[in-house]
Amino acid sequence: MKKRLFIALPLTIRGHVDINEWVTDKAINENEISWVKPENWHLTLHFLGETNVSDIPALKRMIDEVCREFSVCEAEMKGMGSFANLKLPKVLWLGFNGVQSVISAQKIMADKLSGLGFVVETRLFKPHLTVGRIKRLGNVKALNSLLNKYKNSFFAKVQFDRIVLFESILTPQGPVYKEIHTAYLTGHL
Repeated sequence: MKKRLFIALPLTIRGHVDINEWVTDKAINENEISWVKPENWHLTLHFLGETNVSDIPALKRMIDEVCREFSVCEAEMKGMGSFANLKLPKVLWLGFNGVQSVISAQKIMADKLSGLGFVVETRLFKPHLTVGRIKRLGNVKALNSLLNKYKNSFFAKVQFDRIVLFESILTPQGPVYKEIHTAYLTGHL
């Protein structure tokens, strides 16, 4: 049996990040955008995809090991951008400043995952929070205006205090994320 898994850092947001303006803006939403619900916001460290359930115990041990090596950290949620590019954006994201320890944890985890036989992403890790997935472009000008307006904006302070192994269950209403295993970083209260 297999489960669709990923490893992520849930966010504790210090303050309020309101994307309702974007979600309800008529011009922006001439583009078909699937907005990520704030309760599903997280920073993905590794997407594992379809994974044998027999691999889950080793993944839990690995996550526990990594958590013992890193402390709770705070960062700034700052800047907005898109993947793939401004002419053909596919993903809208918010960026982070002050996440060097997150980058280090992701790298160590990549090495450990490789040791467990997992294929890991080889592209440079860019910590981000996906806020929307663009299904179809309808008003690129409005989308680029949004990106330019918020490209350097400060949104909130965030704290990362745990690493979670999630199962992603795809439904017609959007993905449902189920926590399989949670391990707290050193210094968690």
